[in-house]
Amino acid sequence: MKVGQTYEVHIRDIDPRGNEGHQFSGVPSLGIPGMGILDPSGAEQVFTFTPTASQVGSAHLFSCNNSACGVGHSSMLANIAITP
Repeated sequence: MKVGQTYEVHIRDIDPRGNEGHQFSGVPSLGIPGMGILDPSGAEQVFTFTPTASQVGSAHLFSCNNSACGVGHSSMLANIAITP
């Protein structure tokens, strides 16, 4: 993502109904809050933000933080990189 450009981040759980829901850790370094168990119907939570020069770098990590969500949980990690 580029400094000064506004983005929408859409968070949703696309697992089939009946599965243990995922949780979103948030991205505190970007001001995006965490959330409890997401709605398995696919309803989105939308956050809008504009990266600043002080956020340049690739240390903006987030993950699923519900360890009960099942197999592969440890690989549910992501990173947002901010560039000038």
